[in-house]
This record gives sequence, structure tokens and C-alpha cells, in this order.
Amino acid sequence: MYLWSARLELTVVLVIPEMKPFTIIILLYGALLSSPLCGQLSINSAGTDYTIDFNGYDGSALSPTSPGINSNSWAITGLSLGSVDFGNTGAAGSFRGTAVGAVSDAGIYAFQPNGSNALGVQPNLSTFFFGIIRIETFIPGDLTLRMQNNTGSEITALDIGYDIFEYNDTDFSNSFNFSHSSDNLSYTLVGSLDHASVEAAAGLPGWVETGKNTNLTGLSIADGDYYYLRWSSADISGTGVGQRDQFALDNVVVNAEVIPEPSTYALLLGGFILGFVILRRRYQSSKS
Repeated sequence: MYLWSARLELTVVLVIPEMKPFTIIILLYGALLSSPLCGQLSINSAGTDYTIDFNGYDGSALSPTSPGINSNSWAITGLSLGSVDFGNTGAAGSFRGTAVGAVSDAGIYAFQPNGSNALGVQPNLSTFFFGIIRIETFIPGDLTLRMQNNTGSEITALDIGYDIFEYNDTDFSNSFNFSHSSDNLSYTLVGSLDHASVEAAAGLPGWVETGKNTNLTGLSIADGDYYYLRWSSADISGTGVGQRDQFALDNVVVNAEVIPEPSTYALLLGGFILGFVILRRRYQSSKS
């Protein structure tokens, strides 16, 4: 977690008859938290980019204390050995470590599509005993990020950005779509962010990057409340068992817009009044 301080200067020019314009600079200081790669994703300040780049994630099993990312902020469903809920620990066999390109084992990876780590998945369908037993990994499945509003104000909008990396080496088409929720039960799909791999495998497979972004408006996230961002994958076309195309998620950016608290307006108004009183007294003293 990176901590840096910021200063906001509010410049006010007051003009009083028979006096030169007088400039007041009101300094507002605050601590801004950049993206925490471990622990709970806490949105502490509006207008600040919180970026999750997964560089610290090594593909190990998700848990409350796992490196890079952990289950305090992330939950994963659709794994053959069981889902990982918030605050819980996933089965080690579902998490496969790091990989650069094509892999054969199904599960969650720290893929390296451009030299740095990204949160990735290799979906797969296997059958046994003449198709009676089916083992599905991420068909369908979800990656869910939980964030908490700690701005001290109500969040009314979120700017969301992220990168999708796709490795199309199979004759299946799979989705990797975005949705969001206030309760982790009912999710709203953002159709403009839908993503699907081409069914026909690429002649020379390699990682292909697609940037996505959207602005979620009309929100009402009270201070202290959670909000949920989800990326979901499922089969679209293609039949049979075997591996599906690989996906990786990287560079998730969250930026919040808030309704200022009454105390903020009171602070600004107090600054104006104080400046006016000081100027008034100086003006009266100069006339006497």
C-alpha cells in the first residue's frame, strides 16, 4: 500500500472598494491512498485513481493473507475444487502459479502477457466415465472485486478501467464480461464492455490486449458500504471437452465521485468569512 500526501489550493480574489484586490489562498491537506495491492480495497478519497496491477501476485492460493491480492478484496467462483468466498482460503490445486503463455492445466494463474503479472484463468471441461462425470473449471466462473467507501461522503459515480488479455489457442468462443452490484447478489451487466474470444483458434496464438473503461452513474454508496465489481466468463460457442481460451485481467483502475459533506461547504464558507473579516479590519485601520 502506498501513502502519499496531497495539497489542494483554493485561490480566492476579494475586491473591496478603494482597496487593491487581495488574494487569499486556502490550503486543504489530505492523505490520499493509492491502490492497495494487499488487503481490503479502500476508497479513501474522491478523484483519485486506485490501480491494481497484480505485480505482487504469484499465482498462489487465494487467502486472507496471500501475497499481491487476497480474499479480503477478491472472491472467485467456478473452480472445480470449490469457490473462494471473501475472507476464505482456496484449494491449492486450483491455483497454478505463474506462466508466460499457453498452459494445459485448468485453474487460476499469474499470467505474464507483457512481462508483468496479471490475474488469469485457464478454463477447462473434462469428463470421465463416458461423460457421466463432468469437471468444469470457470465454465462459467467469476472474479469479483470488493471495494469499500471510506471517503466520508456518498459515492455517486465510479470511473472504471481495466485491460483484458486474451490467448486464443482453441476452437471455442468464451466471454469475459463486466458487471457490478451493491449487494453481491443482483448484478447489472454493462453491455458495452462485453468481450468474447473468436471461436477459431489463431494461426499463431499470442496474447492480445484490449482496454476497457466505463463510467457508472446513478450510484448511492454510503460511507462505509461495500460495492462489487465482477468479471465473468462462460462458453459462447464450440462443443466438446478440453481447454478454452485463456484470459487475464490487469490494470484495474477505480476512481470515485462523491457528494461533498456539509462540513466541506462549511469549511469553505468559514474561509471566505475569515478572509473578509481580516480585510475589513485592515481597511478600517487604514482609514483611521
